[in-house]
Amino acid sequence: MTKFKKQPCEYNPINDLLDEQLIAKAIWECLKENDPDGVIEIHLSAKNKSQLRSFLTRALST
Repeated sequence: MTKFKKQPCEYNPINDLLDEQLIAKAIWECLKENDPDGVIEIHLSAKNKSQLRSFLTRALST
């Protein structure tokens, strides 16, 4: 039987999109690879997820 060191946890991709350091690394990687479209996709994805989270938080609090 395999023994794991850590217990599995729930993955939340929104937290990754709101992690500024992770986003900065992704943008830097796109710039190094000369992929400006990738930078735009990362920015729009993070912005949309942030707005969705804000909307849901307000909707659920009322």
